[in-house]
Amino acid sequence: MNRSTSRILGALLVTSAVLAPTGCDGAEPPEPPASVGTVKVLTYNARGLLRDAEGAAHVDGDRWRFVDVLAERIAAERPHIVLLQEICGTQVDELAHLLGERHPMTVATVADDGAQRNCPAPRTAAADQGHRGYGKAILTVGPAVPMVPPDTGARFGTGCVRWSGQPGLKACVVHTSAEEAPGVGRAFAAWHAALPGPLILGGDFNAVPTDREMDLLYSDRVPSGLEPDTGSGFLYEADMCADPDCRTLARGGEGTLARSQQPDAKFDYLFADHDHFAPRASANAEDTDGDCAGRACSDHRMLWGEFHLERTGPAGELPIVADGRISGYVRRVDPEAGTLTFDPAQVFTGAEAIARACAEDGVDPVTEWCHDYYVRNRGREDLVLPLAPDATARLYFTPGVTCAQEPCTVPLTRAAAVAAERSAGDLPGLLSHLVIRGGQVATIEHIYTP
Repeated sequence: MNRSTSRILGALLVTSAVLAPTGCDGAEPPEPPASVGTVKVLTYNARGLLRDAEGAAHVDGDRWRFVDVLAERIAAERPHIVLLQEICGTQVDELAHLLGERHPMTVATVADDGAQRNCPAPRTAAADQGHRGYGKAILTVGPAVPMVPPDTGARFGTGCVRWSGQPGLKACVVHTSAEEAPGVGRAFAAWHAALPGPLILGGDFNAVPTDREMDLLYSDRVPSGLEPDTGSGFLYEADMCADPDCRTLARGGEGTLARSQQPDAKFDYLFADHDHFAPRASANAEDTDGDCAGRACSDHRMLWGEFHLERTGPAGELPIVADGRISGYVRRVDPEAGTLTFDPAQVFTGAEAIARACAEDGVDPVTEWCHDYYVRNRGREDLVLPLAPDATARLYFTPGVTCAQEPCTVPLTRAAAVAAERSAGDLPGLLSHLVIRGGQVATIEHIYTP
């Protein structure tokens, strides 16, 4: 049997396993629990840029061939949501173009990890050429609305959307380190609790399931197998059932790394929250070794999962930003439309936090950027947020405005003019904190930068 035939049969077996999984003893367990819907997801670290770096001798060096293979697999498996890491914006646009009528998907969001001059130019003029930079992306069947993601404190950003395919469903992609995983768990727990609806979270965590750093992600209903058993998260992971009836859950899963001369390890995950999803979820780690001109398409395997929703979120228009305080650049204020365009960013203050962030980003700490404050903004992502009817703005040293003590409260029309001035050309915008109440911008707090 040739490899392509084996793959087709494997795909059929995976589909059948979702309907009637088989236990280790060969007995057929009960059907998955009745659900209000299923959500099929792919997460894939595509290694779209660093294809000839150290440890990638077995990976095809071409920066487009893996996109062709990925499009073929997506068209065959027909997922609802695709979560990608280490991929260029131009490659994402080409992927969406190749899917075309075979399995149309929307590029819902691209979360930049920073501009990369080595990303390839667009391959075809027919592809949408709206995305640049390098990082993560979410593709969905049908429309999705970008959300303001939680601030996890991680070096690289997070992408989140609300997907129209299931009421209130939130889908997010991350690429983080094991050391950052606890912060990811804490941030997502609070964010998920503040925003109604189911959550799917996937990506590359650079940690294995039994690492203690994963304790704040895995549901407290899933034993860690470690002493003490301190799992306190809220997420199920695909392929957790340790027995045919799925009464016993365990951390585990197939290896997802595909690196030459290195042992298999599971670094890639598909999570779903334990309040809306059933614990039984299928998973399949698909190798691409030999598929890209006789070489691997990436040093990670494609991880497919299928989750069963037990209850959806509320119907109707839901908030895309959690209540609290967020930071970034105000790009535009439109009082008439009642909207504010915002580019989220991380703002670091305090000597220790600034020094750590500057070191992580390779910024010389003697520069003025690393003295009083430091802003981490990997790439622009303009999100449109609703303004509260009674929204206010407090700005420092606004021409023509005086008050007893800075910052001064100014009309939104004045804030709009200042934001437009600060966003002209290549300028990033008005650096601010936003106070969010009821999913709306209640206050614009200008951040003074000496």
